[in-house]
Amino acid sequence: MHGRTSGVTKAYPTSEVSSQVIQEAMEWAGINKTHHIVTDESKAYKFLDDKDSNYKHDSCNHKNKQWVNGVAHTNTLEGLHAMS
Repeated sequence: MHGRTSGVTKAYPTSEVSSQVIQEAMEWAGINKTHHIVTDESKAYKFLDDKDSNYKHDSCNHKNKQWVNGVAHTNTLEGLHAMS
């Protein structure tokens, strides 16, 4: 997770990618409903779009070769992952 305004990046390995794991990671990183969440199209982020979630969420759809969607891109984290 990377804060575009703060410049702070927080990362840790997980054994799986699921909505539950992502929600726990967001809590660990201090992400709340005042933050703007930007992701790719993974189904694991679907909870962010639920009617009652109240998260501000935008995404880009890599499966459709969409790398940027307005302010939505994942380049920062992809670069971080490439260096590890």
